[in-house]
Amino acid sequence: MTKARTLADNFAADINQVDASAPLTGGGTSGTVTVGIQDATTSQKGAVQLEDSTASTSTTKAATPNSVKSAYDLADGAIAKSLVDAKGDLLAASADNTLSRLAVGANDTVLTADSSTSTGLKWAAAAGTAFETYTDYTPTYTSFTLGNGTVNFCRYSQSGKLVHYYGKITLGSTSSVAGSWETSIPVASKTSNMAYSGTAFYYDNSGGASYGGFVYLGSGGNGAISYSYDIASQSNFGIVNPTGPFTWATGDQITWNILYHAA
Repeated sequence: MTKARTLADNFAADINQVDASAPLTGGGTSGTVTVGIQDATTSQKGAVQLEDSTASTSTTKAATPNSVKSAYDLADGAIAKSLVDAKGDLLAASADNTLSRLAVGANDTVLTADSSTSTGLKWAAAAGTAFETYTDYTPTYTSFTLGNGTVNFCRYSQSGKLVHYYGKITLGSTSSVAGSWETSIPVASKTSNMAYSGTAFYYDNSGGASYGGFVYLGSGGNGAISYSYDIASQSNFGIVNPTGPFTWATGDQITWNILYHAA
């Protein structure tokens, strides 16, 4: 009769064999048997160490939930590439924590603040350099009738608060100087009765003589009065009038060139 095996008998018996397959290592058929687990890689299963970092470049360690959350927060605050569509596009805030695309402007335009747009910005034509563009101007006169005379040129340009204004007229047979000659100005000035705002030139066609002078802004800052000066004798003729600096006739000319501060 065979005796039944007890639990003690089972514990005392030798292990015949321990098999280990990946990711386990070791095993054996006798003696002390050691079993381990291999390190995991991108090509094999195994044990993985946790790492609490968002900067690591390891390919054998695993991220903790904390590092995953940190990476998510960084990504959530990042700017999506899909917000821009073309070369030159800009990103601008349209509201609190809100970005919008501002398409690139046309060639030679500049970025300008504009509170009426969604982003507060717009593309606009670049401001010209000082006195780059001049505008034709038709003046009115005081104590002078142009009649069939000619406005050879009369133009002005404004750069900020600075105005450059120049002109030339040639008298005709029906032109007349009745008193103190004065021309209107294209932009109202900040001050009036300035001692000097520019230069003037007077040509006596019949006598072939030329006279220099200067111009100052008239009362109220809306007109320019011309003074004459005899270059040859260096004497002041005073305000241009019917007989000063000479008696005006057909072919005579008045030229002025002034610079002043706009209102």
